[in-house]
Amino acid sequence: MSRVSKKCQISQLAWAIACCIMTSGHQAWAEESLEFDRTFLMGGAANGIDLDRYANGNATLPGTYDVGVNVNNKTAGNMKLTFIDVGDKRSARACITPSMLMRLHIRQPEYKDNEGILQKRNDDIENCLDLAKLIPQSSIEYNANDQLLNISVPQAWEEKSYSNYIDPRFGKMVLTRQCYPIMQTPGIMSSLMTLTIASTPA
Repeated sequence: MSRVSKKCQISQLAWAIACCIMTSGHQAWAEESLEFDRTFLMGGAANGIDLDRYANGNATLPGTYDVGVNVNNKTAGNMKLTFIDVGDKRSARACITPSMLMRLHIRQPEYKDNEGILQKRNDDIENCLDLAKLIPQSSIEYNANDQLLNISVPQAWEEKSYSNYIDPRFGKMVLTRQCYPIMQTPGIMSSLMTLTIASTPA
């Protein structure tokens, strides 16, 4: 192999290594902040697109999504959750309502007027609350890739929940009686009465 071809191979290898270093450095920086060059957008409407929402990564758009919910790292189930635009050009924020807090067995925070409310609704139980402001040391994080909402609150704000417990705030209690014979003797019948508790929509 000639010296010229060896030099060419070394130059190509050095160039490839340099490109990898530059690319990795750019990716590490991009995780912190993203900037979009509008010149890559085509069409007359390109200038009307608001790119500020995406400056901090994968933004969540306003809308209703099926998400999984964790409370203090414990699975709380799946539910439909609405994300609202609060006008700060950031990712849409989860609408945490008093009714949702009841389902998650989280104590209701106290608030006056519109303090701590992200969005006012016709029914107070459906107001969108700013949980971080109303409950000290609480936080809400949403992972759009996994569609998982993580809610963290101090343990003092958690209400006790029991297996098969039906919160009367979510339905009417219906009692049904069932009798099962357990012993039969001539002229005598004993029975065991059981109560079945069911919930129906209020």
